[in-house]
Amino acid sequence: MQSSKLKLVLLFSFSFHIISLAQKHDNNWIIGYDGGTNIDFNNGYPNIYYADRPSDMGVTNACMSDSLGNLLFYTNGCKIFNSNDEIMDNGNHLNPGFVYDEFCLSSLPTYISINGAIALPFNDSIYYLFHQSAKIEFDDPNVYLYTDRLYYSIINMNYNNDLGRVIDKNIIVLEDTMHSGDFTSVRHANGIDWWILAAKRETNQYFTVSLTGNGAVTVETQSIGDSTKYISDGAGQALFSPDGTKYVRYNPVDEIQIFDFNRTTGELSNYQKITIPGDTAFVGGAAISPNSRYLYISSQVKFYQYDLQATDIAASR
Repeated sequence: MQSSKLKLVLLFSFSFHIISLAQKHDNNWIIGYDGGTNIDFNNGYPNIYYADRPSDMGVTNACMSDSLGNLLFYTNGCKIFNSNDEIMDNGNHLNPGFVYDEFCLSSLPTYISINGAIALPFNDSIYYLFHQSAKIEFDDPNVYLYTDRLYYSIINMNYNNDLGRVIDKNIIVLEDTMHSGDFTSVRHANGIDWWILAAKRETNQYFTVSLTGNGAVTVETQSIGDSTKYISDGAGQALFSPDGTKYVRYNPVDEIQIFDFNRTTGELSNYQKITIPGDTAFVGGAAISPNSRYLYISSQVKFYQYDLQATDIAASR
């Protein structure tokens, strides 16, 4: 990830999900409403421009480019669009249910699961899209929104003159309440498989999803660290360091939670919690430097830097 991308992660951390890849699969970002804004990193710096698209891109957002940085597809959690900005073949009706009917079929069609989509390259033509569905509960006068299901869909780019086709869709991975926004992924140590992490809501439990090179998707659970609070749901971000050895969760309520991560076994360990200064807003973002050493935390008025290699990380602020 270039330094310009690092700065933009802090600025836009609640608009879309970001995947750091050694190749150029993450070189195009699409965000915004009424057509959307492009952020193109193919020249080594962010080229930002408006695009007139027939879609809105909200808080559920994932984009995928090929290894050369050419845009392949993107999603707003309702639909998957190809590089011609058309609905991909069989790319409609992601995340079926009440929320889809209420939001995806509205005049401003976009899904509402915060950071609820991750696109991953499987091989040169096959891509997996992991996506979380949302659930709304009404308890007058309160309305509660949370994620309740994790799906995956499979895209084959060899169809339709390389515009792609969704060959499997809405395959259930797990059904459980998950903490909104804290959904991220990292390569396995073997360089082929993937790890996808989601946190269970209001607990200290983590769902570790494995996508293997033969296409198998399995789920393990682990309990470690402190439980999160319900008011922090959707207020922060989770991410891996570029080298995959650190996993960080952050929101102003539950504060900074740092773990070591084993890219071979998928296990979290060495939990540390860091209290942040009182000037922090209700929501916040996080990013880690390209060399995996420095953690950056955005607050209401300041950015903070921590040294993840320090003996006392908190004291390195």
